[in-house]
Amino acid sequence: MKRFRLVDWQRMLLLALSPFLPMVIILVVGLVIGTFQYDTAYFTENYVQRYQTPASLLEELEQVIQQGNTPKAAELQGIRWSPRIITPIPELQFSILWSDDGKYQDYLYIDASNNHRHVFHLKMVNGRYVWTPESLYYYVDSGRWVRTFFPILAIWWIVLFLYVVTRWVYHALTGFKPEIVNQRNKK
Repeated sequence: MKRFRLVDWQRMLLLALSPFLPMVIILVVGLVIGTFQYDTAYFTENYVQRYQTPASLLEELEQVIQQGNTPKAAELQGIRWSPRIITPIPELQFSILWSDDGKYQDYLYIDASNNHRHVFHLKMVNGRYVWTPESLYYYVDSGRWVRTFFPILAIWWIVLFLYVVTRWVYHALTGFKPEIVNQRNKK
């Protein structure tokens, strides 16, 4: 006789582990983007000398954002494809080094016209500093994807747990009888 199960544990285990598949895909895509992202033309001796320190890059970064100079942004980022269009912020002012995690240095800028804060990320790549915008590559490379993924994973597991508990409680309160359910399924 086939045993009736209140919860199919194989399916529940599959559902519990299912968020890891998109996570792995996102991590692999982010790392692949990173391997092809930088253009070697922006890592010649001239560029390495010019952007050897964060200060030299930050001075030009401030001007690029104030003017909305997209071609110059590609040089500061060192990337092989054109960056997104930059909206000019004429009253952007440097504020402070926000954080340094060893891999990325985050600098805080303030728009003096409306007091909006803007954080720009710098990273040392092949002997020079580059400006890394917030993109899939940045979130994967910096490890900041963890701050998004694990709360979503925790919520997902809580929902699955509540589903199982709710199903058990429902069947306990309604006087669950598997033989009745099996007879209904045969009809």
